Amino acid sequence: MSSKFLKQTKKYLTKITVVAVALAMATTLAFGQSGSGKLESAEEEDKTERVYERMIAHGGGTVEGFDTSSSVDAVNMAINNGFKLIELDMEFSADNKIIMLHDWDRTVSTYLGRKFDIKLTEKQFNNQLICGKFEPLTFEKLTKILDSNPQVRIVTDTKGDNIKLLTTIAEKYPAYISRMVPQIYDYSEFETVSSLGYSDIIFTLYMQDKINYNQLLGFVKRNDIYAVTVGKDYWIKGLPEKLSRDGIVVYTHPIYTVEEAEEEFKRGVYGVYSSTLIPSEIEEHGAEFYLMQMSEKGKAVKLTDAAMPQDRIRTVKNHGNMDYKACKYKLDGENLETRLSEIEDSPSEAHELTIEIWDISGKSEEKANVPIYIMKYILTKNEGEVRILDTKYAYRLKALKKLPEFQTIMDADEKNKPAEEIMDILSKSFIAKAGKYYYYNNSISGSYSVGDELMSAQKSISGNVIVPLAETIKELGAKNIMMDSGRYIYIAMNDSRTVSQVYSNFVRKDTYNTKISVPISLYRNKAMAGGEIISVASGRDFIEDKGLLIVLPENCKVSDKMAEKLAEYADFLYKDQSLLQKAQI
Repeated sequence: MSSKFLKQTKKYLTKITVVAVALAMATTLAFGQSGSGKLESAEEEDKTERVYERMIAHGGGTVEGFDTSSSVDAVNMAINNGFKLIELDMEFSADNKIIMLHDWDRTVSTYLGRKFDIKLTEKQFNNQLICGKFEPLTFEKLTKILDSNPQVRIVTDTKGDNIKLLTTIAEKYPAYISRMVPQIYDYSEFETVSSLGYSDIIFTLYMQDKINYNQLLGFVKRNDIYAVTVGKDYWIKGLPEKLSRDGIVVYTHPIYTVEEAEEEFKRGVYGVYSSTLIPSEIEEHGAEFYLMQMSEKGKAVKLTDAAMPQDRIRTVKNHGNMDYKACKYKLDGENLETRLSEIEDSPSEAHELTIEIWDISGKSEEKANVPIYIMKYILTKNEGEVRILDTKYAYRLKALKKLPEFQTIMDADEKNKPAEEIMDILSKSFIAKAGKYYYYNNSISGSYSVGDELMSAQKSISGNVIVPLAETIKELGAKNIMMDSGRYIYIAMNDSRTVSQVYSNFVRKDTYNTKISVPISLYRNKAMAGGEIISVASGRDFIEDKGLLIVLPENCKVSDKMAEKLAEYADFLYKDQSLLQKAQI
């Protein structure tokens, strides 16, 4: 985005503010003339002046490559990235508690990994992992986040009963009404929503099959609607331009790239909903200065993740007006080439690449002492090539990192080393933890994946740990495992055959049936199972505690006290961050 465009944006925002203040003054004067109100002072007007943000985090934004998850992790990431308006998908649980979920029908399997015959209760929902790895968000949890972040407001969205949702928030959480920016989807919803105490109301148009422009404009102005949201592909051509020319704040969605956002801004849109962009990418110098790369279609776009020979770094095209400006390249705060020659090859070792933009026009002594702007990227080096990533894609290096080593972690704290018996049992066990993508088997670490994505152990509806069955049972020595078209699972192990069916509470080994409390479930067509089935098939006992699943060695039985100790030290393999860092996680 150019400096000229940024100036036009500021001019546009000034226009919006003037219109809003003028409307407020007109309303105040009207009250004064009727005797039912009084003219407010300029200071009082400033207190009620509306605040607008250029970006809204769509569905909570993105965390580790997963977008619109509306999870605790996503919201915290959005806040860390500078979002002050966060849109969340809200639904009701079976016990009528507000939870953050897009819907129970169409996309539930995307976020929870499976479909459900009936809705989950809030407690059951809390036992899930969103996208197999993130903490689920409820309205109760959201209030705690809002308490800690007074600058943040929430844009509500629901595919269910909007009036019921907003009424429930108003009745059960009245202290948070001012922190909500509700979306309404029809003209008829306004009076009810307004009467509940909500002031900044967005009219979102995607449910409108027909639009009478004069009716829309009159409704928005008459009711002092906060903003209008128009989908980027909405069927009425030129609608954002018309609304913005008439002084209405317009948002659009969904926007995924800087180039898309720039096109929408040119159309008169004030702000965008995005699950992939962050505020710094479209604001101030961050909107103008950034590195470029070629897309698959051969078009120059903003750099996200690119590989190149290490001697080509300085030749990467820089977006922005570079007249009378110079770039200073640094790696880990030092001279680029010097530092490049010092670091060792490692595709997962992250280094900070900074590119300082300096004013060399000589017109300002102040600017001569500090750079105008500093672009920041992540760089890795391997076999003469470098990989440059936008900092928000740092999670992509996670899959390349060296997995933690069992012995290294256990030996890291000499004072608290486990007893020899505990160490012996754990070193021969299989250990997995809900929310973690790596496991240990016979003291060797491995990782779960589905396709190209890392996959974590999860929790069942009841809160039990479940793991990818095929990978786990093969690690434990199974000869074969298969699933047929009827979703029956067959496991050949230890000269026996174990059979169960997805979502069945029974498992049969040879001629014996066993009832289990945690049936096999499916996540992205991958069978997920708990310790019961694994124990039946392998003949090995298991421990489940602290979100851990520990499959003990063959013929190993332990007391409850020993099980607690084993879980405590197994958790140590995942929990202690300082030791994990020593293990190069």
